[in-house]
Amino acid sequence: MVCTQCSLAEVQKLQPNNSQLYQLTYRQEQGVMEVSWVSNTRWWNHLTAPRLRIRGEDSLVQKLTAEENLLKEVEVSGILNSSQILDLNAVTIRG
Repeated sequence: MVCTQCSLAEVQKLQPNNSQLYQLTYRQEQGVMEVSWVSNTRWWNHLTAPRLRIRGEDSLVQKLTAEENLLKEVEVSGILNSSQILDLNAVTIRG
């Protein structure tokens, strides 16, 4: 995660040439994640905008958005559907 409680537009102002930024929303919260690799590009290549809604257990979302994990390498496992909803299955902190 690049930041939480921020918008994609805010981060793009600071990183205008970064095309790997995606806004994630969960309930009323939002944040921005930089995505460097995906294992299955089937749905990813068809995103209509760099915005995803995420669903999953609260503990997974909390792990993903925890302040102590900001700017760390994170592996997110889940299923992205055609409605641009990412169903989280696992969140692993790498860095």
